[in-house]
Amino acid sequence: VFQDTAYRIVNNDSSFAGPGYVSFGGVGSNTAKLIATWVPGSNINTYPTGMGIRLEPGARIVVQIHYPMNAEGQTDNTHLNISYSSSPLRNVNIAPILNSGNITNGPLVIPPNTTRTFHAQYTVPANVTAVSVGPHAHLICRSFECYGITPIGDTLKFIKIDEWDFHWQGSHPFRKPIKIPAGTVLHSYAFYNNTLNNPENPSNPPQMVTEGEATTDEMMLIYFGYLAYQNGDEQMVIDTASHSKHYLNCEPSLLPVDPDSDMIKIYPNPTNDWLFIELPGSPLFTAKLMDGTGKTMAVYQNQSKISLQKFPSGIYFLQLHLAGKIISQKIIKSP
Repeated sequence: VFQDTAYRIVNNDSSFAGPGYVSFGGVGSNTAKLIATWVPGSNINTYPTGMGIRLEPGARIVVQIHYPMNAEGQTDNTHLNISYSSSPLRNVNIAPILNSGNITNGPLVIPPNTTRTFHAQYTVPANVTAVSVGPHAHLICRSFECYGITPIGDTLKFIKIDEWDFHWQGSHPFRKPIKIPAGTVLHSYAFYNNTLNNPENPSNPPQMVTEGEATTDEMMLIYFGYLAYQNGDEQMVIDTASHSKHYLNCEPSLLPVDPDSDMIKIYPNPTNDWLFIELPGSPLFTAKLMDGTGKTMAVYQNQSKISLQKFPSGIYFLQLHLAGKIISQKIIKSP
C-alpha cells in the first residue's frame, strides 16, 4: 500500500478501462511512498501508542496487488481498512534500509548449480527507534539474518530466519521498540541456493538468477519501520492486546495463532493425514483450508478433527472463524 501526491497516479489509472491499471515492478511513480504491506496469513499493521503513518495532504492511496498465475477471470474482493487518529502521532517511516544497493560483495547474481551468501551493510546517521523489520527475497533465498553493531560494540539482534519461506513473509513488529544509536552499522546476510537441492527452485535444470521483480528473479531487502528516537522509547512494550480497541472497525480482524499459547492448539504441524483443533470452551467455529494461493480447498463446521488425506503434500493455510475474528495458521502437509 502506497501514498502518492503526484498526479501521475491519476494519469496511470485513466489510461486503463475499469478500476486500476497494470504496472509490473512498482506503481508507476517514483514519488510513491510505502505505508503498509500485507500477505495472506499476516497480521494487521498497527503501531505503539502515539505512533502511526502520516498521510500527506492530497495524497492518493495506491494498492498494488500481486496475483498468482491462472487468476484470470476470478473476482478480487480486497478491501482496505484504515484507522485514523484524533490526536497527533509521531510519524513512522517504512523503507528498505538494507538493499541490493549496499551489498558489499555484489552484484546479486547466483549462477546455476551454485550457492552464494551476500552481505549488505549501512551506517545509521542519527538516533532512530525501530518498531518492526521485514526481510524480502524470492524462491532461491534460503536464510536471512540481520543485526546491528553499535559504536560501543553492542549487538542489536533484529531477525534471524534459518529456513526462509517465500510463501510466508511479512513485517515483524518487535516486542519492544529498539533504539538504534547514530553510527550503528547494520548488517544483513542472505544465503541463496540455486541448485536442485533447493525444493523451491522454480527451474529444472537451474538457470542463471539475477536481481529483478519477477518471482523467478531474486531480491535482498530488509525493510524497517522506524522514527526519530525519543527518550524512553526502548521501555515501551508493543503489546497487541493493548491495542485491541483499534481493531473494532476492522472486520474481520486477522490475528495469528501464538504457537506457545495454551488457549488454541492446532496440531500436529507438519502433519501427514490428520489435523486436530483444540479451542477453550468449545465455541462454534468455521475452519477454512486454503492452498498457497489463497484458494479455498475445503470448509469445516465445528470439526475438531480434519482429514487432509485427499490433499497433496505442500503448504496450506487454516483459517478459524470464531467470535468475529479470523485466526490464521500456516500448515505444512508432509509427503
